[in-house]
Amino acid sequence: MRLADQKEHAERYSALPYVLKNSALEKGMHFWDRWASFNTAFRRVLPEGEKSLRAYIDIEKTLSDRSGKAVGLEFGGIGSAVFAEFTPHCFKKTAGIALSDIRNRMRSDPTMQDDERNHSVIEGNIFSEELYDDIADWLGKDKVDLIFEKMILGTKTVPIEPYAVGKVLSKWYAMLSDNGLMFVEIPSGLEPVFREWKTMIDTQYKDTIEVQYSEYPAFRLRKLPGAPAEMPLLPARSVRAISKQK
Repeated sequence: MRLADQKEHAERYSALPYVLKNSALEKGMHFWDRWASFNTAFRRVLPEGEKSLRAYIDIEKTLSDRSGKAVGLEFGGIGSAVFAEFTPHCFKKTAGIALSDIRNRMRSDPTMQDDERNHSVIEGNIFSEELYDDIADWLGKDKVDLIFEKMILGTKTVPIEPYAVGKVLSKWYAMLSDNGLMFVEIPSGLEPVFREWKTMIDTQYKDTIEVQYSEYPAFRLRKLPGAPAEMPLLPARSVRAISKQK
């Protein structure tokens, strides 16, 4: 990404309300907290019968064999609030990936509690290669069990460009462990591409990749044992054809 584009994204991020940079999983005393929560963003992509994001992800349930060893990442936010709502000590470590670490500018700085929970903030732009070097250093030999990305309905800080978005999602997919989960908002302009992508996954990879898609727009991906090492993407010709139909 060009330096000018990175600067523009940083300026947009700085202008966003704190509640959107540090969203809760489900809780929140005020309307804006609940509106900006991950549960509000992703409840439409939960498996049939599941009513609560917190209950579905529960480390003792969906990721039962990872309790105490799980690793979590939030892309696009500092992650302090969302990971604080999980059962204590169920995560080995967690991190928020944000353009800037705003914790010391919040009304109640969560840094001390984050240190106790082994939660970190890694600064960087999700389209920057240098960021993924920093994440690799932080991960070491670990894989990621849970990834969140909720950047203002997926429209304000992400370019509406299928190749750029697909490249980033492929990096996140490669980090996932077996049975790892990824909850992602996408730019609304890419809905036709993602609908076709989900159809391809359901047709060709239904036994190894589980995808639930919503026109919110968002999706949940679960990487099952035996899944391809690289994230399957639509052929470039298909993406071009879909883009021309818009």
